[in-house]
Amino acid sequence: MSYVEQAVVALTDRCDGASNLDSRGWNKFDAKFGHSIANRLKNGRVLSVAQRRVVAKILLKYHRQFDPPLWAKIEKELPVWKDLDYSIVLDDRPLPRLEFDRKEERFFLYTKFEHREMVRTIPSGRWREKEKAWRFMNYYDTRERLLNLWDEKWIKSIDADTKKILEQHRAAKERKAQAEKKVHIIKTSTDQLPLISDVTDVELYQHQLKAYHVGITLDASAILMVQRAGKTFSAIAVITKRYQQKQVKRVLISTVVSAMCDWEDNFKECCIEPHRVEVLSGSMAERAAILDSWEDTEGIQVAVVNHDAGPSLVFDEKGRPKGPIIDWAPDMVIIDESQKIKNPKAMRSQAMHKLGDVVKYKMILSGTPVTQSPLDLWSQYRFLDPTIFGTSFSQFKKRYAQMGGYGSYKVVGYNNLEELAAKAHSIAYRVSKEEAGIPESEGTLLYVDLEPEVMDLYKKLAKEAILKLGEEKVTAPIILTKLLRLQQVAGGFVKTESGTWYEVSRAKRISLRTELEQSIEAGEKIFIVARFIPEIEAISKMLTEMKINHVTLTGRVKKSKDRKRDQDLFQKNPNVKVFLAQIQTGGVAITLSAADHIIFYSWNFSFTDYDQAKSRPSLMKKKKAPKCTHIVADNTIDEDIIQALQEKQDVAKMVVDDLKNLVIPRLAEIIKN
Repeated sequence: MSYVEQAVVALTDRCDGASNLDSRGWNKFDAKFGHSIANRLKNGRVLSVAQRRVVAKILLKYHRQFDPPLWAKIEKELPVWKDLDYSIVLDDRPLPRLEFDRKEERFFLYTKFEHREMVRTIPSGRWREKEKAWRFMNYYDTRERLLNLWDEKWIKSIDADTKKILEQHRAAKERKAQAEKKVHIIKTSTDQLPLISDVTDVELYQHQLKAYHVGITLDASAILMVQRAGKTFSAIAVITKRYQQKQVKRVLISTVVSAMCDWEDNFKECCIEPHRVEVLSGSMAERAAILDSWEDTEGIQVAVVNHDAGPSLVFDEKGRPKGPIIDWAPDMVIIDESQKIKNPKAMRSQAMHKLGDVVKYKMILSGTPVTQSPLDLWSQYRFLDPTIFGTSFSQFKKRYAQMGGYGSYKVVGYNNLEELAAKAHSIAYRVSKEEAGIPESEGTLLYVDLEPEVMDLYKKLAKEAILKLGEEKVTAPIILTKLLRLQQVAGGFVKTESGTWYEVSRAKRISLRTELEQSIEAGEKIFIVARFIPEIEAISKMLTEMKINHVTLTGRVKKSKDRKRDQDLFQKNPNVKVFLAQIQTGGVAITLSAADHIIFYSWNFSFTDYDQAKSRPSLMKKKKAPKCTHIVADNTIDEDIIQALQEKQDVAKMVVDDLKNLVIPRLAEIIKN
């Protein structure tokens, strides 16, 4: 503190209540002001311009309470406080001067006018007129820049609190760098890793053991394994080890609805330590009540919640991060199927970001972290480790995306993708199907001829589509809408503008029936995938007529326990021969390893959905991959779309020119024939 500040605190400490003018501390007129100023100084707060001027004025009345040598030093500083000439050095501390306000949890930087250009290089800054200083948020990027400026000796003076914070930042960086070096060795080593019988009774494969070692080496890690590669067991092993090391006791797992009950089963199979797993379901009030009344018993405590419930359990009614989950205070948070929080504007994503800011140990699990563009990574890593890509999505997009179109609001390309991948993989472990030993299903195309009258309808729609697509201002959504209509005809059902579905063809179902009869006769279990609800309903009706026991999964099934029940029926009951699913819901967080045959009746435009659905019956070290059959309406757009998907192209993400080149030649050929 300066001598003036010390004088204010001294007068406050010796004040007897100021009931009389007794020369002990403040008099009765100045007491309230003097005490408030002293409290601000003791709490590390910076005084405003007006407060400094008042202090300089009233302090003159109290010179008799200080020894002459001390008062001489105080009096020397008073003109600076009165005139507020910040080019004059205060209490022998040169500018730029950096301080940390504990109450506001912010940095304050005091500078001269000529320092302004350098100040602009520090993230999250704002000029505070009241304090005549720059205020900065306590973010990683800000600490990093301030640390560099201090090391470069641009910052001339620094208080003890700030020095401690920046030194802690430096130490954390060094620890993380060492951990990432160790992780690189783990990922690239060809040595066989020993089993971890002290952590789990389950015999993990080598890629699962590597994921485990990555997870216990890094406080925040991304386990990016393809579907059915066993990432859940690796995650539970990490939780168990951290529990044994007394780092973790309470764990929150956020996942998709269909996987919630699976976590409970996997803990029973994999975890050797005492544990309690609660799948939070019911109303939000009921879920909050479970967390509020949670007894802190021995063993690992696990709460499983679906992604969409996160915002209501993280935020309170005023939108502050003070919800039941925050109060429950998890030591570790795992986001399963983390691609579900890829949208930074979504409430589910923002809830996880807030939670990630207060939890030390974090992990994301996903087979497809990038489903639409490389920009999908930012939100997932914002939760996981903001030091990788920062806390600003706009800055991230500026670095890695090329913007164009009207107003430059549209992403038209990408930059620095090698750098992006290197940063993402610094804390990630990626496992492919080949590395996990999952056999690839060989796909065959079963061609079907549409009825003549249906083909005439198809050609009519195709002709209208060409006329529409020939316009200059055609857009991708228009093309995809035309494809959708044509796909509906090929599948046998057409949706009118009023929303009513009409059946127009049975060609695909007749072919499906024949394929089913052959599979059932061979003793196979079958996984059937279709796109549209009327198709699902018609196939289910046909299976019932054929007296084939089956279960059905569409987006209309909400409860996790219902999905788990249907999955178990197919997996464990030999009499349930068919699992029928809509492609958008049948590809995520379900296990269908009992299936010997996948039949795609129809499909959408997403390669991710197609690939995930195709991977459901696959399993590590399964000797034989299941058969895979695609029922294709001959001489229709079915052929081009399935070809694009098999070539790992996402039709919905193809640019307009590519889509037009895909669609128009095929439609012209159909009309010609």
